[in-house]
Amino acid sequence: MAKNDLVGCWALTEPSHGSDASALTCTATKVTGGWLIDGQKRWIGNGTWADVVVVWARSSVDNKVNAFIIRKGTPGFTATKIDNKIALRCVQNADMVFERCFVPDSAKLPGVEAFKDTNKVLALSRIMVSWLPVGMAMGAYDMAARYLSERSQFGTPLASFQLMQEKLARMLGNIQVREHITIFNCYMIVV
Repeated sequence: MAKNDLVGCWALTEPSHGSDASALTCTATKVTGGWLIDGQKRWIGNGTWADVVVVWARSSVDNKVNAFIIRKGTPGFTATKIDNKIALRCVQNADMVFERCFVPDSAKLPGVEAFKDTNKVLALSRIMVSWLPVGMAMGAYDMAARYLSERSQFGTPLASFQLMQEKLARMLGNIQVREHITIFNCYMIVV
């Protein structure tokens, strides 16, 4: 993956629990030479075409949350594209099913023993995800401002009407608040 020869994805979210890793129902049952993974994942970005999947599952040995590397094509593992999404269509999300999917002991990630280990990654990824609505709101503002400047009513651009100016000012104010909150959250992660 470091050479960009392989694409990876992160499979934590489940149909019933979202990204609440403390409530995972996907299981990893210890067997001779490895683990059997059973369960489902949902909304996994890049999941249909990733070469490598990091799957989070609850261990049958100690009930702790562990991570396992599963390669595309492993028997017992299927990924299906989620169609008809409303937003973020640029990211292809997948439903994943693991049915007695065997992975060797070497596929268990070392140092991952609890929910707190997933949180290390989630803290950063959630900050990155928080920039998405900021960008989308900025895009909506830009489109609205452009439309109001180009569209005329009663012989004058809509942008010249005070009510439209107030709406744009309110939009921009809300965007700036979102941006500052996200910047603050980034700062809190670093500190």
